[in-house]
Amino acid sequence: MISLPEHIRRLRIVTVEQAALVMAGLSTEVDTVSEARDGNYKGWREAEIYKETLFQSIKLKEIKPIRVLVWASAIYELPVDAMIEIDTNDLSLKSPLASAEFLAADIWAWVEKELSVESSEIVKNDETARWGEFRGKETALKFIAGMAIALEKAGGRYQRGGKLNKSAVATAAIKAMNEHGNGFKITEKALTDLIDEAFSQYLNKPEN
Repeated sequence: MISLPEHIRRLRIVTVEQAALVMAGLSTEVDTVSEARDGNYKGWREAEIYKETLFQSIKLKEIKPIRVLVWASAIYELPVDAMIEIDTNDLSLKSPLASAEFLAADIWAWVEKELSVESSEIVKNDETARWGEFRGKETALKFIAGMAIALEKAGGRYQRGGKLNKSAVATAAIKAMNEHGNGFKITEKALTDLIDEAFSQYLNKPEN
């Protein structure tokens, strides 16, 4: 569960600004993202990104707000800071979103899921895959090594310079899971690191 400050927790309707500030850990410091930026508060950049993420999620129908405002100047000849309300069904990827409001239960469920994905599923580019101890680990690594060797012997794109093309194996695995499975939240590098770990432990000579 996400931790909400008391003044936010009691709200039945939550604005996009409030949600973004909670996600960035600034909801007890400022009232708006622009205030956080102008005051150079630590985390203001994160707040801006979270706000934009929320706007994009609205446009992509990942979350449904109960009220949406767009910048009127982008549509009509009105002052630059003028906003007008539009029907949520009229939203498109080009809609110049200015603000939005959500039911508290909807937005906090979305925020919790989004932050959970961010912290536990998205693999950074420089992350390496190294497993801790678990039952079946030895079998799993042996299986990875065996399958990689079988692909190497099959030749074609899985072989380069007479040796296993680990990058091609990893790319093919990710593509197959995305097309026929539940998808991969992992990088090509993380998979090639697993192949390296399997080879280092269960082959008689290292695979370069």
